[in-house]
Amino acid sequence: MLGLSATNTVLAEPPTGVESAVEVRVRGASNSERVRASAQAVKVIDTTEDARRSADLGEVLARTEGISIQRSGGLGSDTRLSLHGLRGDQIRVFMDGVPLELSGFGLGLATVPLAWAQRIEVYRGVVPVRFGADALGGAIDIVTDQKPAQTSLSGFYATGAFDTHQLGVEGRTYDAAHGVYVRAATFFDTTENDYVVDVRVPDQLGRLRAARVPRFHDGYRAGGGVLEAGVVSRPWARRLALRLFGTRFDKELQHNIDMSVPYGAVSYGQAALGGTLRYDSPLLVYDKLAIEAVVGFGRRALDFEDKARWTYDWFGARVSERSRGTGETSNFASDLTQWDNRLFARAGLSYYFAPSHTARWVSALDWTRRDGEERLRARADRLDPLSSRRQIMQLTSGLEYALRVLDQRVENSLFGKYFLFQPSADQVDTFENAVRQLDQSTHRFGAGDAVRLRMVDQWYAKLSYEYAARLPRADEIFGDGATIVPNLELSPESSHNANLGMLAQRVLPEELGELWFEATGFLRHSENMIADMMAQDLRHLVYRNVSDVRTIGVDGTLSWLSPGQWLGVRANATWQDMRNRSDDGVFAPFARYRMPNRPWLFANASLALRVPGLGTPNAVLRFVWNTRYVHEFWASWETSERDDRHLVPSQLTHALGLVYTVVGASFRIDFAFDLSNLTDARVADVLGIQKPGRAAFFKINVCWACSVSSDNS
Repeated sequence: MLGLSATNTVLAEPPTGVESAVEVRVRGASNSERVRASAQAVKVIDTTEDARRSADLGEVLARTEGISIQRSGGLGSDTRLSLHGLRGDQIRVFMDGVPLELSGFGLGLATVPLAWAQRIEVYRGVVPVRFGADALGGAIDIVTDQKPAQTSLSGFYATGAFDTHQLGVEGRTYDAAHGVYVRAATFFDTTENDYVVDVRVPDQLGRLRAARVPRFHDGYRAGGGVLEAGVVSRPWARRLALRLFGTRFDKELQHNIDMSVPYGAVSYGQAALGGTLRYDSPLLVYDKLAIEAVVGFGRRALDFEDKARWTYDWFGARVSERSRGTGETSNFASDLTQWDNRLFARAGLSYYFAPSHTARWVSALDWTRRDGEERLRARADRLDPLSSRRQIMQLTSGLEYALRVLDQRVENSLFGKYFLFQPSADQVDTFENAVRQLDQSTHRFGAGDAVRLRMVDQWYAKLSYEYAARLPRADEIFGDGATIVPNLELSPESSHNANLGMLAQRVLPEELGELWFEATGFLRHSENMIADMMAQDLRHLVYRNVSDVRTIGVDGTLSWLSPGQWLGVRANATWQDMRNRSDDGVFAPFARYRMPNRPWLFANASLALRVPGLGTPNAVLRFVWNTRYVHEFWASWETSERDDRHLVPSQLTHALGLVYTVVGASFRIDFAFDLSNLTDARVADVLGIQKPGRAAFFKINVCWACSVSSDNS
């Protein structure tokens, strides 16, 4: 899989010469286990088995405690991630430590091919300094396979309900004598998303009646590719890598925000091009100093088109001709493009005083400039607001000191951060047809500490805290030209984040199998929290600051793997109470009420059965059952005058999967069948927007000359 240099190394470990010794001490622990047992408040998700099925990365994350994924439909729909109640851009997403937008996936983490991910690291509340990023509630790092390998080729094809087709191909080659490697990958997704939904349509007398109709304008197309080349394990570089990417997606918009009005011609899309250059040095200055640097540039074009002459009904038929110059989503037709230019640069120095003492400094610059064009302006003599200059510059710096003492039983990481935020815009005053310059500069500081205590064998206790700050993103301040309106008065947000957890790995005798247990209590006290709200026109969203929000909660997971690994059982649950505590301002009337549109109680369970030697000695059949429960929650403020029409009801869903794997001397083939929403339950993550019902999918994975082994071992 595609990858850059390793960013998941525990800070107290030098990049070379120490990892093997650590592995011996923890009985051959994998990278995932070492990260999981570090002082960081981190959850590690191994994606090896899920990549063989038709699930996407969003579905895999949704099965994890503390994480909620809210979707507004099927494949390609808007996906909102929530981690311990904080969501959206409050959670930073990376691929191998690089912002996801500069890895070619500005359209969202759910569109990253799961086959490209080796594991997912979820940092909860406390974000490591090495990312050089601001975040209010945590970070997610999609870690790809970063080990050079011999020449190989792999691919997958999936098809199923709603005319869905997905294709991905990856190839790589490695010259060990010179340390040179090349990797390339491409993907393509398409679906009609024409699943049946329950709506209300007028009869011949204009009276509304219930009807079941297929969605007719919800198609999604996406594709892209990544090319990476570099050298590794040289005297002058651990890794030097150049990565280029290009992606494109187009999405039809079926309805308004609550699925009450159908659209027949609205669409939006995005195209992205860019690349990153990365350098990781070997140990310098008596094997004590290491340098890491990455620079990346990306250009995105965001398109939105709403210029239909007709209104449509839920059967896809034209109903009446619209007034000239109006659109389906607003009173004005639109055909616009906005361009984002983004530059990201990060440099870090790590100094290893001793194998158990490390100091690290990281500084990162993130600059974004946006302009655009509305091609359907009402009057040519009026200024186009989209063409004005809008840019954001932010600088993030951090210093960290990490140590391991008492025979590695105690690990501690103390850090401080500094943030500089400078938005600048030429705002168009449409009434006066003039430009007003807006410039400001904001400074923020943050600090935190994370400590891990290894008690008995594989029992760990963790305590972590961060005073975190996050700076607004471009879409939050400037809007997206489609569903989000600008708010140039938006302020940075901050939060006190604390976690107290217990982790137990492999605590049973070998003859009883492997038992894993983890529980975490958490507190988030957020100030000026940025939250999306309904705009005044009741058609769009706008981001506003909520002065005081407090979240408390607990989550936990328990899993067991039988001797022989033929049966595995896992269950997790999350409870979180996120309430507005603002005593003044526009949100004071809703003080002490839960923040709207956030699930607060949810759970997952799974059972996996493995049958080796079925058909051939080197084959294995896996059966997997997944279930998810989400308790009812309110899409609006939970006041004493609440209306049941604003209630998202409780939901229980089930999914089944079968995977048959055949392993040969130089190949592996997986045949997978998945049945989602087994009971055909009516489910929705967003009020009024129905998700797909029962659906079947088939997937085949082929890997030639990969690093394969028998699944019977």
